[in-house]
Amino acid sequence: SIVDAVRERIVAEKRAPPAIVKMAETIESCHNPYGEEHAHRNDWVTIDETDGQRIVYFTGCTAAYRETSILTSTTETLTGLGYNVIVTPDEWCCGSPLFRTGFKELALSQARHNVDVLNSIDAEAIVVTCPGCYRVLTQDYPENGLKLNKPVLHLSQLLADRLNDLPQGVLHARLTYHDPCHLGRHSGVYEPPRQVITRLSADGLVEMQRNRDNAMCCGNGAGLRTLFPEKSREIGAERVRQAVETGADYLVTACPFCKNMLASQSDNSLNVIDLPELVQMATSGK
Repeated sequence: SIVDAVRERIVAEKRAPPAIVKMAETIESCHNPYGEEHAHRNDWVTIDETDGQRIVYFTGCTAAYRETSILTSTTETLTGLGYNVIVTPDEWCCGSPLFRTGFKELALSQARHNVDVLNSIDAEAIVVTCPGCYRVLTQDYPENGLKLNKPVLHLSQLLADRLNDLPQGVLHARLTYHDPCHLGRHSGVYEPPRQVITRLSADGLVEMQRNRDNAMCCGNGAGLRTLFPEKSREIGAERVRQAVETGADYLVTACPFCKNMLASQSDNSLNVIDLPELVQMATSGK
């Protein structure tokens, strides 16, 4: 895109904002944008092995280091559906923050590593819960000649294909859904999350006025929170206000980054959760 090209030129001319440069350097050294030790990336992992179809869960950085309940809910959901879930300790940042802020060459170095790792694993598919990872693995990697040897699915797509195996109408709560930018506008995935929510809910899904391709950004992406944290929070607070207007008890999203921002701007009147957490609520009866 024009925006990406301009950002790449700014980086090449060494005019990138210092905060964005620091983020890029952190990813290069730690393989995540949070500066956490890579050795602790999978500290949360306890997965029950099954004899089912082998799938790789590419966790993404935000869920691995900041929203670990999404990860545990995802692994529990997938194993509950009979999958044999593989999480590799060799996963690096997918490169999305780098691609989106103009650090293309550094992004490609992360990407090449991930492609080598993922292609070496014996599995039927790769599942992600982060839309940023989904967009990068399905679009940026192949556009730059990096080919994965197995299909990539966002968790919502996998769950939509297994609707009959999910509990039906067990959640008695008013639910609304926030479309993540990378999953919706950038990847065209609108219906699978809604199908899952509708399957689980006894009361159906109530839409915010701005939804699907007109959905408002959560405020957390494209380096905005790094450069302009106050403006980022204002955007997140506005999106939460729009959700509250629906009368919903829960604001559901399908992105760890979105959940992190929206939850930080919500109060006790509105619970913000990610899709696999909703599935676990329905499965456990809580």
